[in-house]
Amino acid sequence: MSNSPPLSRMSQSPSPSPSFLFRKKPPTSPSAAVSSAEDRSESIVGEIFGGVLQSRLICHECRNVSITRDKFLDLSLSIPADNRVPDIQREWQSDPSYGVDASPPPAGPGFLTRLLVGMNLLSGEVLLKDCMKDFCLKEELTGSEQARCERCNKYTESHKTFNITCLPEIMVIHLKRFRYDYDYCEKVGIHVTYKMEMDMGPYYGCRRSAGLGNDVGMHERIPYRLIGVIVHEGLAGGGHYIAYCLNRTTGEWFMFSDSRVSKVTEEAVLSLQAYVLFYWRVPSDDLKNLREEVKLKMHDGEMSHYISRRWWERFQHSSWDSPISNTDFLCPHGGVKVFRTPSEDVPQMPAKAISASAWRCLYERFGGGPEVTELIQCRKCNPPRE
Repeated sequence: MSNSPPLSRMSQSPSPSPSFLFRKKPPTSPSAAVSSAEDRSESIVGEIFGGVLQSRLICHECRNVSITRDKFLDLSLSIPADNRVPDIQREWQSDPSYGVDASPPPAGPGFLTRLLVGMNLLSGEVLLKDCMKDFCLKEELTGSEQARCERCNKYTESHKTFNITCLPEIMVIHLKRFRYDYDYCEKVGIHVTYKMEMDMGPYYGCRRSAGLGNDVGMHERIPYRLIGVIVHEGLAGGGHYIAYCLNRTTGEWFMFSDSRVSKVTEEAVLSLQAYVLFYWRVPSDDLKNLREEVKLKMHDGEMSHYISRRWWERFQHSSWDSPISNTDFLCPHGGVKVFRTPSEDVPQMPAKAISASAWRCLYERFGGGPEVTELIQCRKCNPPRE
């Protein structure tokens, strides 16, 4: 990872802060790269909310390409003025290196609408996907914003592009509703229209670049489902936060405002002036079918193999598609690391017993390893208690 400062588009305004692998073979699905375990934090927060954003800085003089990759827990998106939306759509569709968007460019706003927006008498309206596209579009760095080129050894005109190289389990999207100008702050009242479902495919690897292997103009559909919204009521000087959350078991939405909780409809949720959006990545049908197959194979024969409990929980409850990593419970001496808290007399084994057929099914699909058929506690790493 680079030690360079944070990416500019992630730090323009404050936002709420909510391996070692034995590989048998590369993952067989493109989505495996989306959920690369190597790019995620070891903490539970990083596993759920962590993603990786890549920036490519291209010098206009020598065409040198500088690549920086940074982890993120949320994406901070600027809200473009609605009269910029047609330009964003046209630029997105005119460049084949961006992801495909089948929707036609929207018609530009009429004269009266532009006049009212310019006089701050009408807030305007944009789509969430237009905010995402604006985030990924090429950013020209000229004049006082020139960047230093490593090859030219001077400040030159260049352009920067962004794309997401690792998508999180839960995507947190922070809309920049507060605009700062020295000691003055104003709230952006433009309404951002969003949906219950969101396809992150166009924004994952949306930039064609040498050596990355992205298919020009093509993308894999990566569906996300809205599970939460935060709204800020009030002005820039102060206000009140209200949360809207989905009960994924019942499919019902609830509003949380201090001690008050009430049920709301999907229509009400979609009409909100959102400040922060939470989207959960929907597991693919193939992954759901594989879970059912492994569940059946768990009853086929004796439990003769062991697998990382941490990896197993990810497989059962998330959309991760990464190689099996049993090294998180194996020590350098080939034994098993035992986790024990001072209050526990019985050691906790971070491995789960599974059948041989379940192991083969998982190994053929994900690769990784190593294969573990017995657990031997390492006496060097876990000396006996006095």
